[in-house]
Amino acid sequence: MKPNEARFFVALLPPEPVYTEAWQWKEWFRDRYDTHKALNSPPHITLQMPFRYREDRIEAVEATLKAVAQAHAPFPVTLPGFGAFPPRVIYLDVERTEPLSALQKDLSRHLRRNHGIHHATHKDNGFVPHLTVAFRDLKKEAFAEAWAAVKDKSLDYSYEQAALALLKHDGNVWQVYQSFVLG
Repeated sequence: MKPNEARFFVALLPPEPVYTEAWQWKEWFRDRYDTHKALNSPPHITLQMPFRYREDRIEAVEATLKAVAQAHAPFPVTLPGFGAFPPRVIYLDVERTEPLSALQKDLSRHLRRNHGIHHATHKDNGFVPHLTVAFRDLKKEAFAEAWAAVKDKSLDYSYEQAALALLKHDGNVWQVYQSFVLG
């Protein structure tokens, strides 16, 4: 990383009580399957994958995020169950809706055009909204057992998404740097 650069990403964080429920799932996977990397960030749905940016220029990105957030109304989010990216990642599945997809697409376009942030979002799969609870440190052998334990489990989490967040890596974990209210 160049001097004066930091790592950031843009995400949607669920409100309480879904935030705590998602965090408890991360801990459940950690305790049973020895996967802890998902605990390095708050529960979130990634809109723009991590990117490096000069800290002395981040205010311009914040202005873009504020404008994009204001252009999109709050919308419902539903997490009906679990999903996976075999052989390492398990997540809380997020129903893909038009408001969610439109926000992600608009955000991506503005970040690319206005700030040169063009790191491909979910490069191989397109935008697959999800909330990771077991991450890449889940061993392949444990994945099958963990996936079998949750794949048919239905969840009933739903909430109104009212903001998006810019997160910054502090050298150890991801922290919310700034939030931007939708609408």
